[in-house]
Amino acid sequence: MMPKSFQRSDRIAEEIHRMLAEIIQLEVRDPRLQQTSITRVEVTKDLSYAKVFFGFLTELAKPKDADQLNKAAGFFRSQLARRLTARTVPELRFEVDIAFQKGEIVREMLDQLPKSNNEDDSEND
Repeated sequence: MMPKSFQRSDRIAEEIHRMLAEIIQLEVRDPRLQQTSITRVEVTKDLSYAKVFFGFLTELAKPKDADQLNKAAGFFRSQLARRLTARTVPELRFEVDIAFQKGEIVREMLDQLPKSNNEDDSEND
């Protein structure tokens, strides 16, 4: 028998990722939390814990933002329980996604660079 190319925990992580994004969009009333972008989810092999990495679309996330999401973890978990096909729902732990944050900083820096004059030069040829 061929080994599976991915594990059950990976499938559950993908499902949780997709569903949390949907829950944030449809169920969350806090305007700041509505800007949350779930970047990835890592689930332990025994499916008891899920690390949920996030960033904000409009500003850099701070550790206090993770605290706020962790306080709402029970709400998110109950919403997941209604949607997930798994028998148990992992305990959620939210963490700021540092890579996402760095990418946003680089994007902002690139946006501040002056535009290239190459387009103007090619028209003058």
